[in-house]
Amino acid sequence: MQRTIDWQSKNGNALRFEINLALEKEINLDGDKSVIACCELSQRFLIDGQYVGDYINRRNPPKGLAATVGGRLGLTVETLALIDAAIAEVTSHPAWQAKQAKIAANRAGVEKLESTRRANGLCPRCGTYCHGDCSSN
Repeated sequence: MQRTIDWQSKNGNALRFEINLALEKEINLDGDKSVIACCELSQRFLIDGQYVGDYINRRNPPKGLAATVGGRLGLTVETLALIDAAIAEVTSHPAWQAKQAKIAANRAGVEKLESTRRANGLCPRCGTYCHGDCSSN
């Protein structure tokens, strides 16, 4: 599933946002090609076909902008709304939702395991049963 948003900058540059949810990918197994199932989300911004970045920085944007990308691209509130809608559409895919649910379940399992280890006396700093005598400060 892929979504693309194209728009023009004030200077006339062609701007593009691409987001892609890959449900399978081809891998190389020592010369043999194989297609495996996956669920990977990728996004990128382009200015005149040149890659600019993939991370939307929403903290402390310059005046008049809602966000920046790669220090070279400023996003207005309207453009950011279109991008957020495309991201929401792609991430609403059932395969992505199932992956996120599995990640949350795994995170809960890891937290339970870590709390059990701490209760049993495992030191979170050094990872041994040092009873607080470790020197890894």
